[in-house]
Amino acid sequence: MPTRAHHVAFVVTNYPPRSGGVEVHVQSVAHGLIALGMSATVVCLGDDPGVRDDDGVTVHTLRRRLDVSGVLAAPHPGDWRRVTREVLPEASWLSVHTRFFPMTWFGVGAGRRLGLPVLLTEHGSGFVHTGSAAVDAAARLVDHTAGRWALRRATTVVSVSDEVSGFVARLSGRSASVVGNGVHLDRWRARPGEAIDPVPRLVFVGRLVEEKGWREFLDVAAELARTRPGLRAVVAGDGPQRGAVEAAVADRGLRGVVDILGRVSQPELAPLLRGAVLVNPTRASEGFQLTLPEALAAGGRVVTYAVAGVGPMVQTGLPVRVVAGADPVALAAAAAAELDHPRPAASTEALAPWDWSQVTARYAQVLKDGPR
Repeated sequence: MPTRAHHVAFVVTNYPPRSGGVEVHVQSVAHGLIALGMSATVVCLGDDPGVRDDDGVTVHTLRRRLDVSGVLAAPHPGDWRRVTREVLPEASWLSVHTRFFPMTWFGVGAGRRLGLPVLLTEHGSGFVHTGSAAVDAAARLVDHTAGRWALRRATTVVSVSDEVSGFVARLSGRSASVVGNGVHLDRWRARPGEAIDPVPRLVFVGRLVEEKGWREFLDVAAELARTRPGLRAVVAGDGPQRGAVEAAVADRGLRGVVDILGRVSQPELAPLLRGAVLVNPTRASEGFQLTLPEALAAGGRVVTYAVAGVGPMVQTGLPVRVVAGADPVALAAAAAAELDHPRPAASTEALAPWDWSQVTARYAQVLKDGPR
């Protein structure tokens, strides 16, 4: 049986079935640690409080309070007192994620009170940019106060990319080793005998908000559709600007070229990415976009701005083209080159460093090395 010395308690805002990059990361690491013979507990917030089992991970869902957009939230005081008294003391490590979430602050504080080491995984490569000057200023204030406090008070800090480690150093003066982010390669690879749709496709995957770059994606689709009859462009994602996306498609005469699918599941998305070009025009301060290795694992290619985490993919020789600067014209040219002269899909061996099994092994090694 796993002993207390191998028990990690994740203290996070959300956990699946809530979806998002951090949620996928936490669930994948937790399951990976169990596969390595360790044990994992999750303390999260939700609308259905209670205790449940997630394939070996014990999940304690607490009532949420002070909820802002389902992201910034705090636990019910009574629920939090209970888990700090009954659940967290059984762990050998507390694991928190991203410096600006209130649950990260709660986790760091609990670790200090209980005498437990806290491992903070940072997922952001810079200050939040929303397009609202007031919101951005408030977010920066939080980073320079509570966020910096969490990074400095955590026992150990790790990151999901080199760019994130740089941001951590600038904000807090802490050193953060790179653990990375990953995908389940076997879930994205084509099944034996699966046919690949030969229609040339551009794919956008992401939340439909301004900073994700959906307008630039439509610019690229409009430019390439003029000279490539039959080109198909797919928008996979949902969000508050879906109506604006639909209006822009109509205004630009892109009906029949651009399909807006809304949010799609992994089994639905993987076939769309096979043989396609993922166009990634995001300007968000993300530390690592899972959509990039997902597209590569599915058998697609990637054209992207110079986002965090993409450097090692290029250095490894994966089919990724990086466009310097936020230039939609250059992005369209890169996408055209990938359509006209497609490179071979990435092999499983080349993608191995991004498989969750290896990412989790690196995470487990940090835990075994102990506080530093």
